[in-house]
Amino acid sequence: MITVGVIRSGATYLASHLRKNDYWAEGEKEVEGEWIGLSAQSMNLQGPVTAAPFEALRLNRHPETGEPLTPRDALERTAFFDIQLSAPKDVSVLAMVGGDERVKAAFVESVHCALREMERYAAVRERRGDAATSEEFRLTGNYVGAVFFHDASRDLDPQLHAHAVLANVTFDPARKQWMALQPAEMLRASPYLRQVLYRELGSRLRALGYEVENMSAVGFNLKGLKHLRARFSKRSKHVEQLAQEFAQQKGRQPTKKEREILVRDSREQKLTKISTDLVRQRQRAQLTESEMRDLQALITRARPQPLRPATSLGNPREIIDSALRHVYERVSVAREGLIYATALSLHPHFNRWQELRPVLENMRTPSVRSTRRAVNESRSPKR
Repeated sequence: MITVGVIRSGATYLASHLRKNDYWAEGEKEVEGEWIGLSAQSMNLQGPVTAAPFEALRLNRHPETGEPLTPRDALERTAFFDIQLSAPKDVSVLAMVGGDERVKAAFVESVHCALREMERYAAVRERRGDAATSEEFRLTGNYVGAVFFHDASRDLDPQLHAHAVLANVTFDPARKQWMALQPAEMLRASPYLRQVLYRELGSRLRALGYEVENMSAVGFNLKGLKHLRARFSKRSKHVEQLAQEFAQQKGRQPTKKEREILVRDSREQKLTKISTDLVRQRQRAQLTESEMRDLQALITRARPQPLRPATSLGNPREIIDSALRHVYERVSVAREGLIYATALSLHPHFNRWQELRPVLENMRTPSVRSTRRAVNESRSPKR
């Protein structure tokens, strides 16, 4: 799952939210963030996130020089975009309740892969010439941000998720200056990016020896965990209840955007004051002794499979062709993210998602939008 939030001020966001899990106790170790993005590299931001450069970005200042970044320096500007990426419930149960650190590491690696792909869709709004009053976008392919990994929902169920907090700035190679980041193309591509996350994570879990089932556009399952899935999904049940109440009041089901608002507005603002050890104890206490033994046995039986290639069925050209036919039955002009998302949805057992792009780009289809960035030589901003 991928959702996005807009952070207007963000004055306490690093200390009060990102560096703390969805629970907190006095003396608890803080969550350590990591800088991400090509623009971060150009600003010499690497490794652990520290407060001073994060605050500089919040204030629209270059972390090294202190100079303003984007031309518009309004006090009420958007400071950050918080993009949340979540693991399927089975993965969270294995990692947090079962304690398999390899699964957590697989999720971290998969998130970084999805974020690198997301960066391709970073964009600015085109304001020059005939596009001055339009909503046209131009891809820049770079952003600066930080990623923080949390491991529980606000209901304290196991829920591995990442907050990718992107500063509202990107370097525009066409104009050779920093401009406000427009996340619209990233959001339009989110169904595709979500599947990149799932395919990467599924492949890594197979390599660890787990059996991945029911891969789809909305997630996947792991064999042996069906009986625990609902037990640790209190947050999802709460959201479904809110959606039902919405439907009763409005006479219709909430849209995707309205559901995201329900999710965001129903979150408790205060962190639960509880230690990590106590959270784990309470989670494991929801299992019987037999269920806990079965979970540990499942983890013990999982053995790395480095010599067994992951099953990936299908020919990239045929997969793209089928996606194009499917998409163009409905629209005359399509964004590449929609085509990739459709291709993967139609072929759940195809894992080599990286092989789709050269096929589509070599076709040079004029009715595919947002496939070319303004400057192809380099996506890295100049220092």
